[in-house]
Amino acid sequence: MRLPLELCEIIIGNLNADFSRDRATLCACSLTCRAFLPASRYRLFYHVDLSDRHTTEQFLNTICCIQSSTNPIPFIPRLSIFKRRGDDHVWVNDALPILATGLLEVTFLELGTMSWDLLDENAQTSLLSGFQKVISLRMWYISFTTLDELSRFLSSFPSLTNLSYMARRIPHGILTAPYTPLPCHLATITMHSSQSMLFNQLLSLDSHPEVHDLQIDMHPEYARSAGMLLKTLGADLENLKIKYFGDVDGQFSSQLVDA
Repeated sequence: MRLPLELCEIIIGNLNADFSRDRATLCACSLTCRAFLPASRYRLFYHVDLSDRHTTEQFLNTICCIQSSTNPIPFIPRLSIFKRRGDDHVWVNDALPILATGLLEVTFLELGTMSWDLLDENAQTSLLSGFQKVISLRMWYISFTTLDELSRFLSSFPSLTNLSYMARRIPHGILTAPYTPLPCHLATITMHSSQSMLFNQLLSLDSHPEVHDLQIDMHPEYARSAGMLLKTLGADLENLKIKYFGDVDGQFSSQLVDA
């Protein structure tokens, strides 16, 4: 007698192994029977986190060597790639073309501590043309040389709904024509207040998305530009959260404000 797939999903789900990071249990379940394999692999490979050459090469060998229905590629919706400080971009350049063309079901993408100008042409092209199903994009300490590069990068994710971009150093200047608009589905932005002028430019274009939710890490020096951004968003904005950092009696403090 073969168990229904729905029942297998319930059994594996009740283990809570994906939340406790109990990979041993999930690996054992994946070897129990064919019926347990999809639910087990979905949790085993739900979130792939790559931060060094060794881990990345092991993962690439896994997805490149298995040419069957048991390949974990379809079970990977979340991918994090971040380069450790001091490491070079070589392994990132090698991995991105394979990841972008192989992991077609990724809906959450996280990128950290990279410089766009240090990615080679193949890696840049892969990021601009791959990951077309990404709904949520989280970026931190990603540096771009020009606003046009950053605008082009953000616009390359047609399904993007949620964007988190936390970096205090952003390119200066203004966008140059022809403008590259933000994805039309973008509705939520989490940002540092130093990026207010950037997003004010991007959201001032004729064809801009209707951003409904905004969260800002606010520093006093960028309060004016953040105010301009709020004015640009206008009536479209439904939810606003401001995490305020200020100097109170010589002490650094923060406060979360809902508006």
